[in-house]
Amino acid sequence: MPDLEEMKDKGQESAQQAQDQAAQQGEQAEQQGQSMKDKAMDQAKKKMDANQDGKFDAEDVKKMGEDAVNKVKGLFKKD
Repeated sequence: MPDLEEMKDKGQESAQQAQDQAAQQGEQAEQQGQSMKDKAMDQAKKKMDANQDGKFDAEDVKKMGEDAVNKVKGLFKKD
């Protein structure tokens, strides 16, 4: 018949291994989530790059504002 202490130690060891594995999987999922977030931000910035210079800056914001104003003005023009 196995020793009770030995069984207890094996149970604790198994529980610790399962906990470590779950933590590792959680870290991997978090890193993957962060990677996906970074990719989404890069794509959004690329779409907002109005003057196609490779970076999103104040000039792009100014261009988008001008485009929006012109679009609104176009809505109020009479044919």
